[in-house]
Amino acid sequence: MTNDKTSADQIILRALKDPDFRRRLVASPKQTMEEALGAPLPEGTEVTVHEGKPGSIHLVLPAAPADPARLSDAELSRVAASSSSNYTSHFYTGSACSC
Repeated sequence: MTNDKTSADQIILRALKDPDFRRRLVASPKQTMEEALGAPLPEGTEVTVHEGKPGSIHLVLPAAPADPARLSDAELSRVAASSSSNYTSHFYTGSACSC
């Protein structure tokens, strides 16, 4: 994917506007994303879709470093910041979209 955030935003917008695409994305997320992007995702990539609902909060944590106790606060911040490019949002409330 050229720009992960832009691609994710486009997929989310399509899912909000197209109920059939949304159903397929929930049922088979990786296959549906690959079809939408027109390219395979990297080998070993796992895709999980969480449907928001009013009153829900989704918090996405980056993968933990091998030995976080050995990292300084600055290094941990860099790990968290580099992970943010892989997600549309780390903190998402399930509020309805006004698209």
